[in-house]
Amino acid sequence: MTLDEWLRAASEDAERRRRPELVPRLADLAAATRRLRGAVWNREAVPSGPAEARGPETTDGSSRKDLRGGPVRTGGNAGAGDGRRDLGRRPRGGPAARADGRTVTESWCDRPLHRVSAAVRTGEVSVRELLDAALARIRARDGALNAFITVLDADARAQADAAAREIAAGRRRGPLHGVPVSVKDLIDVAGVPTTAASRVPTGPPPAADAAVVARLREAGAVVIGKCNLHEFAFGTTGEDSAFGPARHPLDPDRSPGGSSSGSAVSVAAGMAWASVGTDTGGSVRIPAAACGLVGLKPTFGEVSCDGVLPLAPSLDHAGALTRCVADARLLLHALRPAAPGRPAARRPLTRRL
Repeated sequence: MTLDEWLRAASEDAERRRRPELVPRLADLAAATRRLRGAVWNREAVPSGPAEARGPETTDGSSRKDLRGGPVRTGGNAGAGDGRRDLGRRPRGGPAARADGRTVTESWCDRPLHRVSAAVRTGEVSVRELLDAALARIRARDGALNAFITVLDADARAQADAAAREIAAGRRRGPLHGVPVSVKDLIDVAGVPTTAASRVPTGPPPAADAAVVARLREAGAVVIGKCNLHEFAFGTTGEDSAFGPARHPLDPDRSPGGSSSGSAVSVAAGMAWASVGTDTGGSVRIPAAACGLVGLKPTFGEVSCDGVLPLAPSLDHAGALTRCVADARLLLHALRPAAPGRPAARRPLTRRL
């Protein structure tokens, strides 16, 4: 079936069901799909380097891009004044450089989660070295790729230090303990604005983590930041975002797919070892395929969407973006409830757009 045939059949079905208001939305979806198939963008639309992508630090040390394309700094959920560093500064006594110009620890950014997890378990690499490597990769590449809306550098350092102490004390929680992961900016992180990549406010910063973020924290993962997306997850390219389009890590002139575009880019570019996205009609699987990743859409209700800004609650899924099937298995195991059974309940939606 061609795209035009699908649009005609879907529009007829909407009319038959007496839902004519769906017809223009279907047309928008078809148009977005056409753009995905041949998207080529002007690189000048997004700042070309990390110095332009980030701005001066605020008291909480986290960074978020301005809606107008300039930088602002905004909330992490850790307290201020505890030795945080700006992403633009390099700590003294950093890791030794390799012949190819990368640091030894930064080379871990190109390895899959399950291998990194094993290295943390054996002490081959430390939790703080992993975080420093991921932040260095973000500093080097995110200005061009635009994967993140908010980088939780300060809070991530606090999480990493806590994880390192627990692991040193013999209280390792599992394979995600101490490993930096990202989440789509449609998912609540306590104290951090959920922008949905839109100029339309979604309400004040949430007071509580979404269920999937709470599960990540229980597993000991380090939540490093919130990722760019197609606005309100309603599109397949990642092109329409108030913060500018996310860009493909192999060719910044190309689309990485969407709507979980930034999540896919963060993993493919080595800025996080896994990411949690959402999928209503392909929003995990499309960018995973475009970026050469594994995108897992779980059974409906298997992973809770509590605390996720909905697109279509009867169709929404929270899913995994990873480098390989083994990594997807580890992330899904962490995200699922301890005793999966009935579809996970969702809190009544209180936010209004």
